[in-house]
Amino acid sequence: MKSLQKSAYARRLTSRASTRDEVWVYWRCNGRDEVSRVRDLSTKGLFLETEEPRAVGATIKLDFLVREGQIRPSATVQHAKAGAGLGLRFMAVTPEDGRHLVALLARLRDVGSIPLMPVIMELTVSENAWAAQSPFSNE
Repeated sequence: MKSLQKSAYARRLTSRASTRDEVWVYWRCNGRDEVSRVRDLSTKGLFLETEEPRAVGATIKLDFLVREGQIRPSATVQHAKAGAGLGLRFMAVTPEDGRHLVALLARLRDVGSIPLMPVIMELTVSENAWAAQSPFSNE
């Protein structure tokens, strides 16, 4: 007897865009700050690469590190893959952040665009500077 259950891809209402190593996010969960690569992204959520597991249902605050502008949604953990990452669903996105997210997705999906030149950035942060520069430092 065949299962009538659809695959995750078939159930998904919005398509995901691969980030091709171009999108990173600063995030906070349970008082811990981290920076991770985003593997794929949609208007509803993302898959975040991390070795550290988080509980399904945990709330995460995100701050995307992208040129389109500020994108700071809240999200919940929908699923966790040990050693791989977290599937997150956006809970709240401001209208302005939503416009930036749509612009980011358009750039990621633009197949005919000229390839970007790799940019090497150096991050040097002391303990005190990290706390002062944290987008969540006022919490």
